[in-house]
Amino acid sequence: MNDNKGGEQMGGLKNQANTTGFTYYVLPKSPLEQTLRAVLETMSRALHV
Repeated sequence: MNDNKGGEQMGGLKNQANTTGFTYYVLPKSPLEQTLRAVLETMSRALHV
């Protein structure tokens, strides 16, 4: 069950990454967007380790 839950988290993370990418094209670069991207990268690394 833990593996399944982890898979769902990865799916959600990919959705967030796609949303962040979309926002990147729509909005100008801002400190908030850079912070979101940094948090997303940190979460991704934490899940992979």
